[in-house]
Amino acid sequence: MGIRPARVAVRSVMLVLGLLLIVFIAYAINGSLEEFPTEEDHAKVRTVAGVFATMIILAEAALWLVLRRLDRSP
Repeated sequence: MGIRPARVAVRSVMLVLGLLLIVFIAYAINGSLEEFPTEEDHAKVRTVAGVFATMIILAEAALWLVLRRLDRSP
């Protein structure tokens, strides 16, 4: 009975991180949201959004492994 809430919690966190990943990928594609951004501003935004997207992907992978471990436990 104690494993089910853990699975729900992990899946919920994975869902939130997935939505954040979509936002950061859209931000990386769109670039800077300033009124008159320079190419340097676009590059900075793409770099930062790429780093955050990579961190979120790694967190998703770790949570996926945790979820698999929870599914295997009796």
